[in-house]
Amino acid sequence: MRRSFWCQAHSFPEEVTALKAQKPVPNHSRLVSLAPEWDPSTCLVRVGGRLRKLQNTDLGEIHPIVLDPKHPATKLLIKHMDESLLHPGTERVYAELRRQYWILQGRQAIRHHQLKCPSCQRWRA
Repeated sequence: MRRSFWCQAHSFPEEVTALKAQKPVPNHSRLVSLAPEWDPSTCLVRVGGRLRKLQNTDLGEIHPIVLDPKHPATKLLIKHMDESLLHPGTERVYAELRRQYWILQGRQAIRHHQLKCPSCQRWRA
């Protein structure tokens, strides 16, 4: 979790500051369409929404952690998930990551990784 906070503080400094102060994110922010919320228990920015009333569902599934696709830690997370799932297609990796994380332009980031991954290239050949 600490790594996720560091990623968010590095990628979204204005948004983290605004949400900590319980203010709305700036209109020019990449997160504005996600209705982001600050989670004080984990110190992370999560996707907002109306799903908080669901029962028997994990917090990570209802309000996933927002990550920047260009951050090195996000790239490592994508690589780890791709390798642990034995290099499936883009949609499978995306579905697994979406259980806990909301990566901005996630499909594109995963596709970019898989185009450079030698194992993925071998599987596609």
